[in-house]
Amino acid sequence: MHRRLLLLLSLGWIFNYVHRMAIPPLIPIIKNELGITNAQAGYFGDKIGRKRLVVISILGYSLASSLMVFAKTILALNKC
Repeated sequence: MHRRLLLLLSLGWIFNYVHRMAIPPLIPIIKNELGITNAQAGYFGDKIGRKRLVVISILGYSLASSLMVFAKTILALNKC
């Protein structure tokens, strides 16, 4: 039982780490698509509140990641 729990926690941590490392290379692309600067992104974070923004981001990213399971092909992921 303890080994299963350790395995599940380890896999969860690895999954979380991999997803966290996938975002930084995409930041310039996201900023270009939204047409915002670093200052505008910081203003958005300050207006909403950093904690709330982090929670919304984590929930949105987790939902989007979980929906990728339903993609039939890799091309379906690229259409988003």
